[in-house]
Amino acid sequence: PASVAAMRAFVTEPFRLEEQLPFRAGVSCRDGVPTLLTIVGHHASMDDWSIEALKRESAEIHAAIVAGRAITLAPVRQQPVDLARRESAPDAQAANRRALGIWARELARVPADLFGPRRDPAAADGTPFSVSLSSPAALVAARTLAAGHRVWPSSVYLATLTALLAGYTGSGSVPVLVYQGNRDSAVHAGTLTCLFLPVLVHVDCQGDPSFTDLVRRTDERAREAADNSYFAYDQAVEITARQAAARGMGLRLGTVVNQLRYPYLVRGGQRTIVTRNQRPDSWSLLPEDVYLRLSEWKDCLVLTLNARPEVISPADGERLLRGFEALLLGQAAAGAPVHCSQVAALAGFTPRPVATTRRAVVGTSLVDLDRTGAELAGHPAVALARAAADERPTCGSPLSGHLPPPVPAPSEALLRAHLLARSYTEPMVACPERLVICAEPPAEPDQADSWAAQPRATRPAPVPAAPTAAELALLDAVRTANQLTDLCLTDGYVPAGGRVMNLPNVLRHLHAAGWSGPPLDEVASGRPLAAIAGRLVRHAPDDETAPETAHATPQEPRTTATSAHS
Repeated sequence: PASVAAMRAFVTEPFRLEEQLPFRAGVSCRDGVPTLLTIVGHHASMDDWSIEALKRESAEIHAAIVAGRAITLAPVRQQPVDLARRESAPDAQAANRRALGIWARELARVPADLFGPRRDPAAADGTPFSVSLSSPAALVAARTLAAGHRVWPSSVYLATLTALLAGYTGSGSVPVLVYQGNRDSAVHAGTLTCLFLPVLVHVDCQGDPSFTDLVRRTDERAREAADNSYFAYDQAVEITARQAAARGMGLRLGTVVNQLRYPYLVRGGQRTIVTRNQRPDSWSLLPEDVYLRLSEWKDCLVLTLNARPEVISPADGERLLRGFEALLLGQAAAGAPVHCSQVAALAGFTPRPVATTRRAVVGTSLVDLDRTGAELAGHPAVALARAAADERPTCGSPLSGHLPPPVPAPSEALLRAHLLARSYTEPMVACPERLVICAEPPAEPDQADSWAAQPRATRPAPVPAAPTAAELALLDAVRTANQLTDLCLTDGYVPAGGRVMNLPNVLRHLHAAGWSGPPLDEVASGRPLAAIAGRLVRHAPDDETAPETAHATPQEPRTTATSAHS
């Protein structure tokens, strides 16, 4: 029992990457004789390809020791410096720019939150779930459809998922991050583990396309993404953060697809089986809404869905998988092509909630006007706020706002930063691009015309609030790690000039100053630095047990505010 407990601890203990290598090995002995070699690797250091290489080399070492002969291993032909030299070459740099250009182009078109109309903040603390469906018939149907459409089965799978998500959310387009392997295409394929990147496949669903049209659209986008799948992902993250700041809305690219093939392995089973899996605790730590793993075995297709209940219930998650199979089987049977508008009924999804708040489409995203106004009113310096659609053709910005004057007035940048931070936690909240402060609150706050009729106020210069200890620590860490001079708490880390590759140094500086911070993905998003500072936690001194949480929002006098959106 003691040895079993020791082995369990050895295998399950998390890696402390700041001080450990992402790889460890241990030997178990019986009566002093080695009997078991156990190797544990962080996924950053090991994947399926490298595990197989490790198995081969371990077997050779074992056989050579037993036989008393010299160990013969394949030579290491390339080092990471060779890969760096290759990636710095002019043609590789041009390919990187081209791929990032496609990423930026598609980001400008994606909805800020695919699941916005379905997202339920009340279920945000609910337990993530995992469900699987295995189907021999779905594999045959997908291959039949792929042959008929002259595309790879992967495009059929993506088109099927796109149709289902469009039907479930009502969105006019569906963005998905697809893990794209580069093991066969990279020049130095043997240099690194995990040689894959998430590429953005964004499919337009406008015009209620048929399944045939959707396969074609999906295949075009998937081919383009695959042809430009080798790029600097940290720079793609930076593009995403800058796009979020420019839009004034947090971008949630939370739908992830991973397609795996096991063409020589037999799963077994002759019929469709649905399995409810254990709670996906490890996956729940990732900043994802939905993760779909499609595994092609020799004899069946296996779909595994991990999801958060705030975007899809366990019942609808199972309907999505069953609808996936039904859509494949129906289209492969040469029936009439299904259109996107019919997919929700085919899958039997729970109807989308009826909107009880005022909403408007801003660019490619749906904005909840009432919720945005409420979040603006939630700022400590604001007592009243309202968002409204501004349809005047002379208005140059897609979002606008009206604010009554505080004494002293909060800066517009501070209010925008407040809303941008809230847009990452509250669905369909957007930051107005135009704010107008009125002299007095209107008599009828619910009427946009009542706000517009108010005389404009001459705003006094805002009195800056003293930065908190957490804000000062964050500013110092960001400046030091990125060699920056001018920083503003209302800016995001990336828009302010911070680089994703420098984030470990930022956290190192914060830790040295006695602070621990939020996950890296939050810092690398468009969230303002003030919001990030509000998530820092003070390390407890030796004589204290409770950590001190920093509050970064300046406390200003309360006032009355409204905003208008077009």
